Amino acid sequence: PRHDAPPIIVVTPDEDFEDVLQRTTRKLSWLLLALALVESGLIYVMARQISRPIEIVSEKIEGIRSLSFGQDIPRGSRIREIAQLQRATALLDNALRSFSAFAPVGIVRDLIESGRPLAPGVEQRFMTVLFSDVEGFTSIAEQLSPQELSDQTSLHFENVTSAIVEANGTILQFTRDSGM
Repeated sequence: PRHDAPPIIVVTPDEDFEDVLQRTTRKLSWLLLALALVESGLIYVMARQISRPIEIVSEKIEGIRSLSFGQDIPRGSRIREIAQLQRATALLDNALRSFSAFAPVGIVRDLIESGRPLAPGVEQRFMTVLFSDVEGFTSIAEQLSPQELSDQTSLHFENVTSAIVEANGTILQFTRDSGM
């Protein structure tokens, strides 16, 4: 390189560069805005896919808490933790539904609301026990058809049950024609 060569200076108007730069900036701004909108839409869709199953499980747990056994919750979320939560909720629903079939719903509800675990023990209380028995049941049973006997026994137990439930009582057992 020669050191004695005259410097070359090129003069161009600023607008030549600023125009291109401004157009590029506008295009990039629109592109970024469009990408932000698409990204927001995708985030919303993905968030709903996560939150909706959790909302359904939450509603189901509230139903279980009040012993309102309704529809089964859909299973099979692709999100492992949500699928585990769905399975656990289904197990809880099944367990309380089964327990409620053998214990009065009021007692089960009280146990749930108390928050205390069920444990063996004794609690001293004053209680009244009603023993009921149909007088002459054997001779009545011999005179009726099986269907008539079943209908009469069912009617008797329905009346006894409604009276006990109305008094906030607990049915311990029904055997043939007697109840306790």
